[in-house]
Order: sequence, then structure tokens, then C-alpha cells
Amino acid sequence: MKLLPRAFLGAVVAATALILCGSASAANVIVGPSLSSGEWETYECGFGSCIFANTDLGGTGANLTSPVSGTVVRFNILGGLTQGTYTLRSMHLSPPGAAFFTKKSASVAAVPNPGVQSYSTSLPVAAGEAIGLGMSETASVAFLEEVGHLALWTGERPESGPEVASFGGPEVVGFNAEIQPAPTIASLGATSGPTSGGTSVTITGTDLENVTGVSFGGAPAASFKSETEGQLTAVAPANASAASVSVSVTTVAGKAIASQTFKYEAPPAPAPAPVVTPPPAPPAHCLVPNLAGKKLEAAKKALVGRKCKLGTVKKLAGATAKSGKVSKQGAKPGSKLAVNAKVAVTLKPAKPAAKKHHKK
Repeated sequence: MKLLPRAFLGAVVAATALILCGSASAANVIVGPSLSSGEWETYECGFGSCIFANTDLGGTGANLTSPVSGTVVRFNILGGLTQGTYTLRSMHLSPPGAAFFTKKSASVAAVPNPGVQSYSTSLPVAAGEAIGLGMSETASVAFLEEVGHLALWTGERPESGPEVASFGGPEVVGFNAEIQPAPTIASLGATSGPTSGGTSVTITGTDLENVTGVSFGGAPAASFKSETEGQLTAVAPANASAASVSVSVTTVAGKAIASQTFKYEAPPAPAPAPVVTPPPAPPAHCLVPNLAGKKLEAAKKALVGRKCKLGTVKKLAGATAKSGKVSKQGAKPGSKLAVNAKVAVTLKPAKPAAKKHHKK
């Protein structure tokens, strides 16, 4: 490997590490050494390719292997002063000096920078796996000597079978990886809603970052929004029928299914229409009124009000249509006849007024 000029005094490293810690998620697990202190020296790969893995961190208290299953979402490199490419790998470490390669991420182009460089990625990793860093010939990284132990493989290596390291030394390579654990769901804020959808459901749990999907019974949520690492809000979609369905959250690190279910409820039956009482049917007959003593006009109105009509009018001597009064009627009062039946009446003259006698 080719040694580059010393460029990482403790103050510079500490300052860049503070920036890095401020940008990293509190929920992510760090695998690899701390990059915040020490006298680091930078080297180029110098071979066709290099693969480094820390096999001992020298009691720094950091994670040598991943304590969780999840996904590497970011890796950080100290000493990237030259151009080249980095390739992140997950691996099972076997006895010292050997490793079994299992996966690798897509390569990224190195961007020369005197500080800690951070690269986003997506590399699945299982609990117990270590993280290795592949480098092209011109890429560089920092090393901290007389601390821990590392293994180095040079040249192109197959992706299966144990490979003996080309070199191992009492030093630590300056990179680490941020692993987002698989998500968990602790509770649902709402466990029921209408089949029409639209219910807002608060989902609480852990590692609910980088969410790629939320589903209700396999149907995508109408929308979702991450609030914090431990909480997000999703809007339930519509469902064809009333049923209880599972709720799941998928992140870049895996999938979680809630122990609670979400119950779709059918809308309530519409209220029955108010009962409208129809108005009483008009009489189906002529109910003959008592017309005795009524003048002709009053008798006519009384007949019409009972669905009857005035029939033949007979006038006795001295009776007139205007002043005569009914003395007889052709149908008895209270009789029921057909509607609009005609009732004949007989008018008698009104009783003449008594004449006053004046003495002379």
C-alpha cells in the first residue's frame, strides 16, 4: 500500500466526527471503529483492488459485527483523499486470517475530502455479520496503527468459499457502517374505521425510518408520513367489505406486521323514512244536512258542504227565493246518498211582521 501524507490530526477528526454524529440517525447501529480520535494515517490501495475488514477493534467498545439484522443505509470513511471507488460488503468472519464473503453493495465513486465522508447505500446484513470495505487501486482510507487487528485481501476474489487474507496487521481501518434494524410495530392508534377508508392511524414502534410502504390487508395505504423514528401516520384505504385485516410497515431494513388488526366496519343502515299519514279520504257519499228553517242560499251551502247538491225548489204561495225558508226537504236529515245527489226543498213564505195598531 502507498502511504499518503499525514492529514488527520485529532482536532480535525473530532470536528468532522461531530458533524457525522449530528447527521446520523439515533436509531441506527454503528458497526466499526469510532472515527473521532487518534493519529490516523492515510494509504492508497496500491494493488488492483483491496478488501479490508476489521477483525478486532482493540477494545474500543464499538461493534465488530452487527448485533441486529437490518440494512446498511450509510457508510463513513476517513482518509478518502484520492479518487477511486468503494464497494461495501457483508461477510462472515471465520478464524483469524480468513473470511467468507456473502454479499456486496453497488460501488460508489470516492469524492476526495479531508474530513469524514458519508455515502448512502442499501446493503442487507444479518446479525453476526461483519462489514468489509472494497477499494479500487487509487482509492484511499485511513488506518490507526497499534490498535486492534485487520485483514486485507488483494486482487479480485470469488464471492464464495473461504479466502485466506493476503495480510493481517495490528491496526484498524478507518470506516464504519450505519445499520438500520428491521422495524417493529408496538401499537395502532386506531383499530377500526369505515369501509370507505380515510381513517388516520398512528403507528408506533421502533426503526420506522426510510419507510417504503404501509399496507392494510395487502392494500397500500392511501398515504403515509413518518413523524419520528418511532412513529408514523397512515391513512387507511377503502375496503370492499367489512373485515379485520393485518397492518404492515415496510422499510429498507425489512417488514413488520402489527399484532393488532384493523377492523373495517360497514356504514350504518339508513334511517327508515318517516311515516306520512295520508289525509282522510273525502266522503264517498252525500250526508244530507237538516235544512229546516234555512233560507235558500244557506241551504245550498249546507248541501255543498256535505257533498250534495240543491235539487228542485218548490215555493209555496207568498214564498220567494230570497226570503222563503225551507219547510220540507226531499231526503231526511242524516240520509246517505250518492255524492252530488240532488235534494229537493220546499220554501214557505217568511212569517210577516206584526202590524202595530195606532189609536186615533
